[in-house]
This record gives sequence, structure tokens and C-alpha cells, in this order.
Amino acid sequence: MANARQSRETTAHPGSKRRLKLWVAFIALFMAWAIYTLVLQMEHSGRTALQLAGVQDKLAEGEQENAKLQQAIDRLGDPEYIRELARKEQGMIVPGEKPIHVTGRVE
Repeated sequence: MANARQSRETTAHPGSKRRLKLWVAFIALFMAWAIYTLVLQMEHSGRTALQLAGVQDKLAEGEQENAKLQQAIDRLGDPEYIRELARKEQGMIVPGEKPIHVTGRVE
């Protein structure tokens, strides 16, 4: 009886060791694949975050430019600002004013 039990244990034991080794190898390969995928996703996420930061910077610049242009549009509705522009850029004067032109440099 002891021989029968011993022979059964030795025959079942090598098969279970082989199955255990295969199972460990499968788990190791799966974990390697999972770690590799995680690293790739982290790298991709980092690149995407950099692109997002760049786009947000461009958006902020565009919003600032938009605010400046809107302010210029609002100022064009002011008659006093239009008079100032006409005097500076076009050299226009109000009727009754006498323009003063400096021709030489005074030292």
C-alpha cells in the first residue's frame, strides 16, 4: 500500500510542477505585457499633456489679442478718440485752430 501511494504521489507531483511552471510563466508574460502597456500609456499621456499646455497657451494669447482688438473697437465709438486719431494720424485740425509745425531742431 505504501508503494502504491508513493508511486501515485511521484507521478502526480511532476505534472503539477509542470503546470505550476507554465502558470507562473503565463503570469510573468502577462505582467510584462501589462507593465509595457502602462509605460507606453504614461509616455503618451505626457506627450498629450505637453500638447494641451501648448494649445492652452495659444488660446490665452488669442484671448488677449481679442480683448485688445475689442478695446480698440470700443474706443472707435468715442468721438473724442476719433478726433485725437484724426489730429495725430491725418494732421487734421478743428476749424479755428492754427497748426504749429516745428521745422528745425532747437538746442
